[in-house]
Amino acid sequence: MNSSKLLILTLTLFLSSCVDPKNTDNKSGVVISMAKSVALKNNDIKHMQATELLKRRENKIDDLIIVDVRTKAEQMESMIPGAISKELFEKHAKYFKDKDIVSYCTVGSRSSEYTRELQKNGYKAYSLQGGILSWIHRGGKVFKEDKEVKKVRFLSEAWNLLPKGYEGVFP
Repeated sequence: MNSSKLLILTLTLFLSSCVDPKNTDNKSGVVISMAKSVALKNNDIKHMQATELLKRRENKIDDLIIVDVRTKAEQMESMIPGAISKELFEKHAKYFKDKDIVSYCTVGSRSSEYTRELQKNGYKAYSLQGGILSWIHRGGKVFKEDKEVKKVRFLSEAWNLLPKGYEGVFP
């Protein structure tokens, strides 16, 4: 088992055994803690804070490509606006060599692994620290097609650390 899969398993077990998302008052604090842990584990790659990504989106910086590395089912529920799937990115990767690439997942493990791969292949890539959870906790919106939604799909209920007003969707 590689270290990324081990980290995901460890975080899942931690969340399942120690944190009941329904009874956690400080969901943002848990997300921040998890994001820092993932970033420390992946300190060989570059990370971007959700606040920086929000600022760049607000300023409409055109040299930025956001890549969602979550599963198709997760993407079908909602995505960060303007994001593209990993598959679409890879189909057109040659056009993005001069762009900043920001990949994201739920909290940062899968996107850190993908960012590492991108950096090895010469891309200026970052993993969104804290993933879609940090994005939402920092005021970012998520969309399904062209409509803002308040739902995010997770691999299990243990990851549902969304703020009030959002709904977690599970398999």
